[in-house]
Amino acid sequence: MKLGAPVGERLTRREGEARDLLLVAGGTGLAPLLAVLEQIDHEWQRSGTGPLVHLLHGVRMPWHLYDRPRLRELAQKRPWFDYTEVVSDDPSYPGTRGKVGTVAARQLLFGRTAMVCGGPQMVAHTLEQLAAAGMHPEHIKYEHFYYAAAGEHTIEPPLPGQETTSDEQQSPPQLSASDTPVDPGPDVPAPDAWPRRGQGLRIPRSAS
Repeated sequence: MKLGAPVGERLTRREGEARDLLLVAGGTGLAPLLAVLEQIDHEWQRSGTGPLVHLLHGVRMPWHLYDRPRLRELAQKRPWFDYTEVVSDDPSYPGTRGKVGTVAARQLLFGRTAMVCGGPQMVAHTLEQLAAAGMHPEHIKYEHFYYAAAGEHTIEPPLPGQETTSDEQQSPPQLSASDTPVDPGPDVPAPDAWPRRGQGLRIPRSAS
């Protein structure tokens, strides 16, 4: 499986690291996380073991969900991989709706590392939601990935719990009214129930 190349150094993991992953992508922030997914797929095929992975891809409208066919196919073929599409601005969308950070915070967080990638506002909102849900900062990795206009300046949001009171330290970008967290409603799946490691997680050799 070839999905993408890594971007930056924050969204990396040691090969063979067993801690399960929650991947949270906003828009084009999916690209760097695909490289992580590819690495894990190779580990499973080579050794028959590896971390469980849940990928949440959040977009404003359904037609922004790129690589959808490949990710859906991968979720069907790989018992260790789960894929959820999250749409925030289309009330007619039949799947999971709301802010991807809000949906991420409703998942099972214990025993996982979260990797978050997207625009500055999406990243800041997701970090806030994960921290409020009880996830420790040391288990959260993040990276900004988006196409900025020439001369646009963005501020790196600190991880929750790592803020500074220095007057010289810039604060995370403020969320606009359009980025106010939205309650996804009853159609958001309950915290995902992962199978126990070693039970039904081996990939058939015929899987491609």
